[in-house]
Amino acid sequence: MRVEKMKRSGFTIINNGVLNNTQLSWKAKGLFAYLWSQSDSWDFYEVEVLKHSTDGRASLRAGLKELEEHGYLKRYRNRDDKGILRESKWILSEQPMFDFPKLDKPTLDYPTLDNRTLTSTNQNNTNLNENAVVDTSLVNIEDQQKQTTGCGGFAKVVDFYKTNFGLLNSYMAEELRHTYDEWSSQSEEPGGIIIKAMQIALAKNVRNWKFVCGVLRQWEGKARTLADAEALEAEHKNNRTSKSKHAKPGNQKTMENFDDLANKQNAGINMSETLSDIEALKNQLYG
Repeated sequence: MRVEKMKRSGFTIINNGVLNNTQLSWKAKGLFAYLWSQSDSWDFYEVEVLKHSTDGRASLRAGLKELEEHGYLKRYRNRDDKGILRESKWILSEQPMFDFPKLDKPTLDYPTLDNRTLTSTNQNNTNLNENAVVDTSLVNIEDQQKQTTGCGGFAKVVDFYKTNFGLLNSYMAEELRHTYDEWSSQSEEPGGIIIKAMQIALAKNVRNWKFVCGVLRQWEGKARTLADAEALEAEHKNNRTSKSKHAKPGNQKTMENFDDLANKQNAGINMSETLSDIEALKNQLYG
């Protein structure tokens, strides 16, 4: 069967070798096509990419990892004057890049973590930044804690989590690093903002990382500084107080239950309550 192609302007030219590579999943091919279609000057991070698809974070990371394993993606990080890894870029290529051999058995527990920004190399796939350093080493959590950025740095985020949320395993270490990197791209005080979100969770007696991520999602694009985050939380409390004042007498506990359900939904926590339960609470409050 022939396929009729309806071509229009605003298209992207991609080497067929990528699309015809049978070792790549459809997810990885689609992700490559999307990344390749972006402007050379467009820097972005995982949170931004997630907004343009129905896939979740785990699916996105799996696709990026697949592209990296097959040589279509490399991650570069620049070092500052003190030798600390800072700003990062991704290098995307239509041809597999295997300049560096893969390690069959990593020597450390924690792999190098994902970076934030990407530079497409449409014009010249071999024109790499000479000042960039390829981070092919594996690092552990102690190394990551040393990469602080002043007050409220990553080390303080790690310490706060371990003190208040419990054991920090390799998965959570990667989650914290991802979250910190993402907020470093969009805020001036990433550590302080993340700790503030954890403090809010603790105030509600919730020691669940998904809840913390739900709070952070509400601040995306709004909180550049810790003061911004605190202002947003104050606004949230004021709105909650206003709703409580308009609730029927004797329904304060119901109001608290409703607010708790809303917070858990925003955090993406799986709940047994259905939408009908929430509607029932609304009727008790305002019906």
